[in-house]
Amino acid sequence: MGIKDLLKIFRPVARKINLSKYKGKKIAIDSFVILHKYAINWAKEVVEENSKNLINSCLNAIESWVSLGIIPVMVFDGRELPMKKKTNQNREKKRSEALKNAIQATKEGDHKKARSEYIKAISITPKIVHNFIEELQKKKIEVIVAPYEADAQLTYLYLNNYCSAVLTIDSDLLVYGVENCIFDCDKDGNGYEMSWKDIYKVNQDGNLNQLENQLENLNLNENENENENEKNSSTKIIFDFSGWTYEMFLKMVILSGCDYLKSIKGIGLKRAFNLVSKFEKMEKIYQEIEKKKQIPLDYKTNFQNAFLTFLHQRVYDPIKKEMVFLRPFDPKLELDLDVSKLKNSNFLGEFLKSEIVEGIAKGKLNPRTLKEF
Repeated sequence: MGIKDLLKIFRPVARKINLSKYKGKKIAIDSFVILHKYAINWAKEVVEENSKNLINSCLNAIESWVSLGIIPVMVFDGRELPMKKKTNQNREKKRSEALKNAIQATKEGDHKKARSEYIKAISITPKIVHNFIEELQKKKIEVIVAPYEADAQLTYLYLNNYCSAVLTIDSDLLVYGVENCIFDCDKDGNGYEMSWKDIYKVNQDGNLNQLENQLENLNLNENENENENEKNSSTKIIFDFSGWTYEMFLKMVILSGCDYLKSIKGIGLKRAFNLVSKFEKMEKIYQEIEKKKQIPLDYKTNFQNAFLTFLHQRVYDPIKKEMVFLRPFDPKLELDLDVSKLKNSNFLGEFLKSEIVEGIAKGKLNPRTLKEF
């Protein structure tokens, strides 16, 4: 789903592009983004697992992009990642409630409300995904189903030069470290290109005030309630990202709240930025937070695990045809660990044998049941 308001921070330095820029090159596409985008038009059908119109709409969009000369690599989510279990449970609960509301609204003849609730109830099931994959493969379009999350798989393909860019609407790809992210792409191939490194340009290009004003006017986190001294302080906050590293960026994002770890109440992007800017080590950040707030008992462990998940989640290598970690261990990073030596690394995704992970990747095995479709 992405990090709340992160894309708004990057908007001042987003570059307008057309997919024709990548003519003759592979672009890894977040397939669930396409499915969800067009599922809105066929919400009731999709909820009932009637996917014909949805799939045709998606294929039309992809074919229009192919006509611009790109080579699509369609990437799908696979199994549930343990780190995301609570988030997924909450989303499933909301979808279930929305479906009940949709059925009730239909009975009452309130078709406007019914449509709205059906949209909220949309779930892209393995059956729909399998039907879509079959149609893509008929058209000789490459498909990769991630062993776990598509975001990590998309990142792996990019970092290992398997593709030249990633097409998505999910700001998590910036957090994972992708440098060529294409957002808000329409059927004609027009969209915006961003990189996590672009955050430096906000200061370097003289857009600091634009970013600062934008952040000041945003409600950056629904849980963010700064104390009165902070609110009334005459000292203006300067969002200067010069000198920042990817590690600092990652710490800021996790502190502000992500799918892998809910933020501590009162900490959104603005507060997280200030903490990471001021303190180099996480222990110092924790000490500062504890001056005003109580840190949950398991927060520090979960923060470390979230950090490691963004760096090392298990993915599929389409060349070696086996499961690998997203990145190698980097001893220079404060919170990094050699995950290959951990007694239990299942929070990064349970290890799967090569024949199983390849079966998932090619769409032959249901990622949830590990049985053939």
